[in-house]
Amino acid sequence: MSALFDPVRAVEVPKVLLHDHLDGGLRPTTILELADEIGWTPRLPSTDPGTLHQWFISGAETKDLLQYLATFEHTMAVMQRADDLVRVARECAIDLANDGVVYAEVRFAPELHVHRGLSLEAVVEAVQSGFRDGCASAAGCKPAKRCWCMAAVAALAPQPFNWPKPWAAELLLRRATRPSARLAAN
Repeated sequence: MSALFDPVRAVEVPKVLLHDHLDGGLRPTTILELADEIGWTPRLPSTDPGTLHQWFISGAETKDLLQYLATFEHTMAVMQRADDLVRVARECAIDLANDGVVYAEVRFAPELHVHRGLSLEAVVEAVQSGFRDGCASAAGCKPAKRCWCMAAVAALAPQPFNWPKPWAAELLLRRATRPSARLAAN
């Protein structure tokens, strides 16, 4: 009798991800490295990647909204500089491709990334650049298939920003077949 669930086969099967948040899937090692650069490390619940990973997982699985939302304090803190946004978007594209995602809608709210002085335009360009870099990296894997990634702004931007609402940018992502579990392995 064959197993009902085969994790290797699950990665190989093309998947569609219709609602993912850019700030909800950072690699724990990335959080630790960026937190160290900006002086956020003392605020983290752990400096061990495995323990930090488990803390984020428990926050996602909780039935306590405040505990769940507390996880985003840390991810948002390390996503306030252009280079950090590029890195996070690049890693997101690569991780999704490695998980066999062939179509993804990855959402983020640029107005939440301006606390260190970035303009909305700079935030959007950094995320687009990261997805382009990630797509180029994932494109080197065989076999490659097309995948679209969408980065969408929250429908209501705070004043004084007068951006069209809703706004979306579509980005090309290529799929890789190497096994990876975005949340479980990173």
